[in-house]
Amino acid sequence: MLAGHFERGWFERLLQGNLMPHGQCLLWRPDLLLMHVGGDLLTVVAYFTIPIVLILLVESRTDLAFNWVFLMFSAFIFLCGLTHLINIINIWYGYYFIEGVAKVLTGIVSISTAGMLLAMLPKFISMPSRNDMARVNAQLQNAQDELLDLNARLERKVTERTIALEKLAITDELTGLANRRAVMRRLADEVQASQRYGKSLSVRFQCSIGVAQWSSGESIQELLVRVDNALYAAKEHGRNQVVSG
Repeated sequence: MLAGHFERGWFERLLQGNLMPHGQCLLWRPDLLLMHVGGDLLTVVAYFTIPIVLILLVESRTDLAFNWVFLMFSAFIFLCGLTHLINIINIWYGYYFIEGVAKVLTGIVSISTAGMLLAMLPKFISMPSRNDMARVNAQLQNAQDELLDLNARLERKVTERTIALEKLAITDELTGLANRRAVMRRLADEVQASQRYGKSLSVRFQCSIGVAQWSSGESIQELLVRVDNALYAAKEHGRNQVVSG
């Protein structure tokens, strides 16, 4: 019974609005009333709008790591706006108990938010700034450009090496003339063309050979001169023969 009576008494006292209104302190002067009511009204509109913006931000950006900080800050701003709204009402009425409860709640939420912000301060400081992000992006862009340039150079080298290997596969390394593989490939192409277009095809694998036997005391250059002379003699005598020099 005593507890119930105390609760009813506290609730009735909370809703007691017949205390001296704040307008009495302002002597009901229009200029003072306009400044206090106008200032509190603008603050109420701003303090009730900011939490809505913060809540919409939290709802749309689920990737943010500090959503609960935004929510606590929203509650703090809303309660601040509520106290200013009660101030406007208390110009004509005296709900000072409600105003006191709102201020206590505002203080609790405010100090809690401040403590959370202090705890999160190292993380906030360690977050990269816009300049840091721009510098990292520039470094990544430079690395990408270098990688593209290196890839282009590698592709050119691969192409050059492929061409060299293809040429090496079909030419004689010493003379630079077409080797047997190239000749056989060309012959196969000519045979197919002859079959396709009904043209005749004739082939003539001629060979002139010069031979020279090395003599004691002879230099390599002298040996090569003699073998070249023998080769030229074989060609001059009708080709398809072997001449010893």
